[in-house]
Amino acid sequence: MAYDFDLIILGSGPSGFSCAMQASKFGKSVMLVESNPTQLGGAWINTGTVPSKTLREAAGIISKYASEFGRDKRKPYQKFPMAELLRYKQEIQAYENEELAENLRKNNITIARGLGMLTDPHTVAVTSHNDERSVYTAAFILVATGSRPSVPEHVHIDHQRVIDSLSLLNLDHVPSRLVINGSGINAVEYATIFASLGSKVTILNETPQFLPFLDHEIHEELDQLLEAKGIIVYNEVTVTAVAVNDLRNCTEVRFHIHDPKQARVIETEHILQLGTRTPNTDRIGLKELCVAMNTEGFIRVDTH
Repeated sequence: MAYDFDLIILGSGPSGFSCAMQASKFGKSVMLVESNPTQLGGAWINTGTVPSKTLREAAGIISKYASEFGRDKRKPYQKFPMAELLRYKQEIQAYENEELAENLRKNNITIARGLGMLTDPHTVAVTSHNDERSVYTAAFILVATGSRPSVPEHVHIDHQRVIDSLSLLNLDHVPSRLVINGSGINAVEYATIFASLGSKVTILNETPQFLPFLDHEIHEELDQLLEAKGIIVYNEVTVTAVAVNDLRNCTEVRFHIHDPKQARVIETEHILQLGTRTPNTDRIGLKELCVAMNTEGFIRVDTH
């Protein structure tokens, strides 16, 4: 049977992009389907790795400058407003998007904008943002649709006081106080970024120890670094409620450690919700094709 392409890839993140480039170098015809109407690279370039590393680098430079030359070492963010940091971040993102698009063009990789859905093992229907539907076939299809943050039931993200990794990148100021509800690498990374900018940061970690995969000596060094930056970490935390206190003009985070009867409250300007992630596999036709998935939505794979 003649197919439109040798390979169709759903998603232009690091896995999808790398696969497209490698397949093209082997002489295969490739189409890459991206649901975002304007950007490429998925969370890698637009909401995750590139933005966080850009802000981390800028925050480190600002913190070093403030400690060596600044008169007020406690509040370097007053001299470097958030808008300037975000402008720098946006410039880096735009550059990375252009570089990725140029690499795809140079390797003759076709880009289809829209939501890709598998209709059979060799067919993908792409619905554009104008509701135009196109159908393409391929000998092989790679699912590389990435993931999105999952939100606990008791937390409502309003993108004003309660923010996620996306709305965090659109803040127009450096918060004076920030509570981070999460235990992963991003939680520690953003904690150090905003502490370097002058925020008073608290991490609420639901596990017995954050980043448990670290060697114990490395963990001790990290503990000392966080303490030196004034970052407070609570482990084995259960957050029970997040509410706005209009009288005190703050956001209250209610939680307990071990004993539910011993409730605690933290007042903060913003709470950053960084929980686990949910795979983007629920709208691409996998269930209809009886592709095996676990209860969390991850595709079951074999040793290959």
